[in-house]
Amino acid sequence: MTIKDVAKRAGVCLVTASRAMNGRESVRPTIRRRVLGAAKELDYTPNLLARGLAGSSTSLISILVSKLSNPYFGLLTEQISLRLNTHGISSVLCDSPDKNENLVRSLCTNGTFMISTVDPVLIREMAERRPTVGINSLVPKGVEMSSIELDFINAYSELVNAALGARKKKFAFLSNVSIEFQKKKLDIARRMLKSLKMKPVNPVAGESFGSVEEILSYILPNPGSIDAVFCENDIFASRLALALSSRKESAKDEMPLIIGCDGIFQYEGFWTISVDVDLIAQNAVESYMDVSTGKSKHRKVTIVPKAIIRS
Repeated sequence: MTIKDVAKRAGVCLVTASRAMNGRESVRPTIRRRVLGAAKELDYTPNLLARGLAGSSTSLISILVSKLSNPYFGLLTEQISLRLNTHGISSVLCDSPDKNENLVRSLCTNGTFMISTVDPVLIREMAERRPTVGINSLVPKGVEMSSIELDFINAYSELVNAALGARKKKFAFLSNVSIEFQKKKLDIARRMLKSLKMKPVNPVAGESFGSVEEILSYILPNPGSIDAVFCENDIFASRLALALSSRKESAKDEMPLIIGCDGIFQYEGFWTISVDVDLIAQNAVESYMDVSTGKSKHRKVTIVPKAIIRS
């Protein structure tokens, strides 16, 4: 099956079919849908490798994300891929910078989405090579690239105030990400507590417990020592909640308030922060299309997640 068969099925010329498959903006939306529909009916798949070797555009985007164990990143990657498909653009997942680098060189990818990337050298290099969109990444000053930022200030402020209203006083933090990245999220809650002259419960080293096992080793021998835990994500929060509930000796034993982030899991009494992956994907793809087609320069979009507080 070739592009000629697709053009014939869609009732358009070969050039129009090729442009539609490549996501060119010059093709009317109705024509593009017709061509993509014909391609789907014929089970046509472009030979991306051949295009890359020929030195032409592959209509291929790499998505760099290294935390696939968290369902949030899987959902976000899926939504980005689906939205790219509507523009006739394929995507390929890279779980390491090295794989992304090899892909850029071997297949002549058109651009890159970088999700929660912290390496300033890597970000700068990718932004200089191809249209690049950073999603909640630490974009260095002076780097010209589109970015989707998540502003957690309102959400964490609401969560801290609600926890204080519930008479929680002994706070702890559970996270294994870099200090730089914690500044985007958990440090917001830390600063609020500091402004109230409240000192969190810290591990022997650092300001955050690095694993569920580490914080359990503190809580279990010292009942009541921690009554609220801010977790880096819902994965940590759910694991901690399960571990603590399985160790409760009686119904009278009170569990700490557990606060996650991502909004992936919905448990009774479990507080979290809802992050709209559909909205992030929409803005990320729109930003990429605007830059890659010359419609606009680099875009900076800020999305505000929402606190979810359950009684």
